[in-house]
Amino acid sequence: MNQDPDFHSRSLLILYATETGTAQDAADRIARQCRRILLQCRVLSMDAYSLASSVSSSLRDFSC
Repeated sequence: MNQDPDFHSRSLLILYATETGTAQDAADRIARQCRRILLQCRVLSMDAYSLASSVSSSLRDFSC
């Protein structure tokens, strides 16, 4: 087990924009892979995300 105190506080916000659902599927797959390596992930539609709150996020992935 990793003893690094920051190891368990790592988080990732994955934003997607989609019309057909393909980008959402890709974002969900990325999130599953990240959770396997113990990253805390959130997957949100670009419509549901406030760009003003992006200032506090340090790691982002955009799937389009």
